[in-house]
Amino acid sequence: MEDDYHDTNVFASRYLIDTSIKNHFTGVFDFTIAKIIKPSITYKYVERPQESYSIVDAKLAAAIKSFSVFILFNNIFDTEYYEKDNVIMPRSNFEFGLTYTFR
Repeated sequence: MEDDYHDTNVFASRYLIDTSIKNHFTGVFDFTIAKIIKPSITYKYVERPQESYSIVDAKLAAAIKSFSVFILFNNIFDTEYYEKDNVIMPRSNFEFGLTYTFR
């Protein structure tokens, strides 16, 4: 397999985390409604030398006795953004789940 990674006199892993992030901020606002419903909003801002972007996720969770259920909407404003080495990240998508806790 060919790539453009070349030997150097400096030890460095090709799998290092990208350090080109200038600023990064994540904020979460969550609360409870009627003791069982737990909505939350997550805001993430990233500034890189080439671009900056904001991502907003929203989650709604509910717990009744031993069951909990959630739905999570990722990147709700459908922001197109790239991470290290121009890897495109997922556009808007959602997840859901159900959990049962044995007591």
